[in-house]
Amino acid sequence: MPNDLPKYGSQVDAAVGDYWSVRKSQAERSRDSGVLNTGIRAEVTGGRHLDALQELVVSVFVDAGIPAHLIDVKKRPIAGYFRRDKSWDVVVMVADRVVGIIELKSMAGNSPGQNYNYRTDEALGQAVDVWKAVEREIIKSPPRALLR
Repeated sequence: MPNDLPKYGSQVDAAVGDYWSVRKSQAERSRDSGVLNTGIRAEVTGGRHLDALQELVVSVFVDAGIPAHLIDVKKRPIAGYFRRDKSWDVVVMVADRVVGIIELKSMAGNSPGQNYNYRTDEALGQAVDVWKAVEREIIKSPPRALLR
């Protein structure tokens, strides 16, 4: 695995710019099609606003030495303990074992406190679900030797 990863500053800047650009275009498309959403919902219901960040996350994994063919993007549902399964934004699998799961969430909005509470609740709930599934061997985790 490489010791020195590239500097990602310009890619992060581009991903953040794309995030705001896509949110704006999704809101315009929603408005133009006559769909009425309250607040900023029209900006995010198109579901594409985090795509550039997702691509950046995948490129960091690849730069760190994980082959691209081991990385699934929004394709692989992973079983949970409390829920049947969930399709995560980025899943890294080696053989039939989960070695990485990433879920991307935006935190922009006009009610930051409420948004923060919802996202915290969601993140903790998803983490508990995954770890409980690992404990119950619903999700096969890497051998302990790989985790050291």
